[in-house]
Parts: sequence; structure tokens; C-alpha cells
Amino acid sequence: LARRAGLGWFGKNTNLINPERGSFFFIGSLFVALALEPSTPFDAERCGRCTRCLDACPTGAFDGPHVLDARRCVSYLTIEHRAAIPDALQAGIGELLYGCDVCQDVCPWNVKFSRPLMTPEFTPRPPTAETDARLLARSILTMDATEYARAFKGSAIKRAKLWMLQRNAAVVLGNVGDARDVGALESILGHEHNVVRAQAQQAIAAIARRTAADSPESPAVEDRTG
Repeated sequence: LARRAGLGWFGKNTNLINPERGSFFFIGSLFVALALEPSTPFDAERCGRCTRCLDACPTGAFDGPHVLDARRCVSYLTIEHRAAIPDALQAGIGELLYGCDVCQDVCPWNVKFSRPLMTPEFTPRPPTAETDARLLARSILTMDATEYARAFKGSAIKRAKLWMLQRNAAVVLGNVGDARDVGALESILGHEHNVVRAQAQQAIAAIARRTAADSPESPAVEDRTG
């Protein structure tokens, strides 16, 4: 409907792109009892040969231009998915604890029209204002239901339940955490959700492997390239 109303075209990342605002905007609707002249549909496609959005997707969720496999999308996995995050996709999540905008961040139309935040209501608030992914993940792991409700009251983040955020936090620490984070992960090994318990165990094992690999006492890897 937005395209038919002339607001933009569908980019290769499946998002609607407006030629004067990029894709970071909200679409609103007005229902009026007036006979209005229909707008001209936006039929142009202005992505050209650019594939930055497809190339940048951390989990390779695009099967091609305009074709997104939501099952591999970080936003789906961290917000909508109600089970364990598949092993093959965990590394691609990286530090992304909730959602992903990488395919929009790299879009030249967004780079061209980027501007400072003008709406105070969208300003990050505690604890999401914390920019260190490890510290944010650890704070999520230690939250109880009351702290979760207070921290995210009125926020779309509550679309993901606390246990889902804790699952995501464990994945993040499994990707970027170190020995300092093991205690927080061990504290949820008795979690009521088996998915969270399993994710914490995986994260602890991943940190242990990294720690061993980084240790100067680790066995040297034989060079067979010569």
C-alpha cells in the first residue's frame, strides 16, 4: 500500500526506501471520509547494481535480491524465534542482542540521508544505553521479572520475553565474552527454560575454547603449508 501510495520502492533488502528519507521511517495511515485523488504508485527501482545490503547480512539471510529467508534473519531469531538459536547461525549474531539493522545501516540511501536523532522518545535508555555488548548481556542475565518489566516498560523490546533476551545474551557472550563473563552464565544454569540453560552451557564452552586458544601455554599448531 505504501508503494502504491507513492512513498517509495522495495529495496533488495525488502525494506521500503523513500528517495528523500531512506528506509528509517514509520508509515502512518489516515482514515478520512473524503474523496481524495489517488497518488501515483512508485514504480521505479533505484537500487541499481548495488548489493551492499545483501553482502553485509551477518547470517546470509538473503537468497537473492528481494528474497529474505526470515528463518536466518537476526531480527527474527532474536525477537520472534521461541526455540534455541541454531548453532550455524550463532556466530553471525555477534554482539546483536536484540534485532538487527545491518542491511539498512549499509544502504547508500540511508547513508545519504542520515541525520541526528530528533525525537527524544527514541533515545536509548538504561540498560540499553550501555554500549558494551558484554556488560549489557550480563545485566540481562541477572534480571528478574520485576527488573525486566521496569527497565522495558513501554518499549517494543518487551516483544521478546525475558527468557528470550537471556537466551540472546548467552549467545552474545558465547561470541564475544571472556572468563569474566563465566560467572554470569553459570548463574543461569538452573534457569527454568531448558533453552536458556543449554545456551548458557554452549557459551561457557565457547569461552573456554577461546581462552585455551589464546593461552601462551596452548600447544603450537604445526605449520603444514610448507
